[in-house]
Amino acid sequence: YKSDNLINNYIKSGFPYKIKESKILKVNKIKQNFERKGVKFTILLLDTNHSDNKTYYFQYIPTSILFEFYKNIIDLLISDKEVGVIVKSKKPIVLDNQFEVKKLFLKAEKTKRFHYVEDPFQTLPVYYSNISKITIGIGTFISSALMECVHNNNRCIYFDYANNKNNLKDIYKKGKNKFVFNNLNQILDEIIKYKFNLNDNNYLGNWSEVIHDIKSFKDNKGSARISEYIKDLKSNLDNDLDKKIAINNSNNNYIKKYGNDKIIIKWKIYIILTI
Repeated sequence: YKSDNLINNYIKSGFPYKIKESKILKVNKIKQNFERKGVKFTILLLDTNHSDNKTYYFQYIPTSILFEFYKNIIDLLISDKEVGVIVKSKKPIVLDNQFEVKKLFLKAEKTKRFHYVEDPFQTLPVYYSNISKITIGIGTFISSALMECVHNNNRCIYFDYANNKNNLKDIYKKGKNKFVFNNLNQILDEIIKYKFNLNDNNYLGNWSEVIHDIKSFKDNKGSARISEYIKDLKSNLDNDLDKKIAINNSNNNYIKKYGNDKIIIKWKIYIILTI
């Protein structure tokens, strides 16, 4: 079955979420608690869906790899009393029935330098990234959670377990072993070096060479632009314009206001379903 749902237009709107002052104050209490325990270097971990990959159509991060990811960082937490760790899962179900991981977290909690975000679903990771020295995201692809933190100019590392070099050529060209890694031990080595000498390892987690391709706007008003575009498109459609003409008119209006680079009319994606 070939769907008629073709994606021809991509609109760059900028960061779409509003940063809440109340949430900033709440997260800052984590930072203050860490500092009272002597923490000078906080690491934020962003995980993703995982599986043994025996029954799923999609291939997720193997559960064993996710466990090793946690274990290595928590081993660092336990061995270095200046390190604090925050874990922000994709959603609560990620750790459901993961008894070994939960045992690991209980061990980490005893240090008083570990925080697990209890209600992670639809909680912006950028709040926690802002109080961390470095953010590490793991996944078979770069998550939107990690990119939100990158967008906020925070130091971020993508652990590319899948070694997806062919689809991330530009990222690897500029960021290999700087902000994209496919070896966990190397990440740990670089973090330890960065912790002890922040000035000498300025490249670590630094996306400045590619941030201009990621960050379309710097005002956190993406939701207003999305609303504006949809309102304009609806107006065109309500005036009985052909769908393609309505989209073209809205694109032109958006381009006039925000620039030629803010609309991408490039790809046609066919969704193939086999039943």
